[in-house]
Amino acid sequence: MKKAKILIVEDDPTTIEVISLRLQQEGYETEAYTLGEEALAAFDAGDFDLVILDIMLPDIDGISVCREMRRKSNVPIIMVTGRGERLDRVLGLEVGADDYVVKPFMSEELLARVRAHLRRVTEYATKAATERFVTAGPLQLDMHTHQVTRGEQGIDLTPTEFRLLLALVEAEGAVLSVPDLFQKVWSREDSNQTLIETHIYNLRRKIEDNASAPKYVLTIRDAGYRFNTEAD
Repeated sequence: MKKAKILIVEDDPTTIEVISLRLQQEGYETEAYTLGEEALAAFDAGDFDLVILDIMLPDIDGISVCREMRRKSNVPIIMVTGRGERLDRVLGLEVGADDYVVKPFMSEELLARVRAHLRRVTEYATKAATERFVTAGPLQLDMHTHQVTRGEQGIDLTPTEFRLLLALVEAEGAVLSVPDLFQKVWSREDSNQTLIETHIYNLRRKIEDNASAPKYVLTIRDAGYRFNTEAD
């Protein structure tokens, strides 16, 4: 069985060593770079299953690296941010990052995120192999391309936005709490409200006529979110 190959982009050699060693102990292959440009060149040449990407890099910022990677691939991207970098965290999610961890973090926390994202990709690929299209009112979700169409209009979503929409659609109008969504979208137990709210906001900007007055993805106060199956 092929080992998952993980790209680490981090400017601190000590952090690279710690992360690489722990991932290798779990049986993953790793490749690490301290510069964004070098990492992008490796990304183009390699076949990576997941990326761990620091926002602060000495040449180009991690946001730009993330944007370029996402333009080319649906590979899971976990961003690493400082404790005070909330704005950068949100920007990372907006340009296509799937998740983030905040420094200082325990290696076991990062490893749990890696396992969950790799497991989720495998489960999604298995499902996509048997079911190509999912329809929700006027929206059609393509499981292969992660594209949503409404009539003749194509809507490009990030992998996480697509999985989030799919989870809501498959709930068939039922309300999903934040922990429910984490289990379905990220395959882990969590309740990171900021992460959910940011992805919901980005999703609404793309599929709603008016993100401030959504008719598809509804917020149910003190409960969670649901997809309005009656919207046209």
